Amino acid sequence: MKLSWKGNWNKGEVTIESETVIELNEILKELSEIEEIKDIGVSQKATLEKETGPDEFPEISSKLGCSAAIRAVLQSPWGKTEPKTMAEIAEVLETNGLYLTRGSLSGSLTYMTKRGTIRRIKKNGAWAYIGK
Repeated sequence: MKLSWKGNWNKGEVTIESETVIELNEILKELSEIEEIKDIGVSQKATLEKETGPDEFPEISSKLGCSAAIRAVLQSPWGKTEPKTMAEIAEVLETNGLYLTRGSLSGSLTYMTKRGTIRRIKKNGAWAYIGK
């Protein structure tokens, strides 16, 4: 589980991530010693969230159909960071136990693009997809 805290600090916004509550608390104490932070918590809407980082593959159900699986991948934090190529999407699906043929995946991506469910963008000479 990854914990994150977001709040104002030093005339800006800061996000702190840690693996444990104790570690998060120690980091916040260090920050408060460096610069005064007024009313930590309530006024800054500090939140603890279970998070999938943008670099980690999302977990999706292996029982989803092709289009639903693609939609789930592209709506995850991983899929929202930047457009993903068909190869990247296929890797995530295979990691989650969904083995689709190249034709099925390509056809679904084209169909979803034409329907307007997802957008297609050129990325390094290849098509990449991002949710709407």
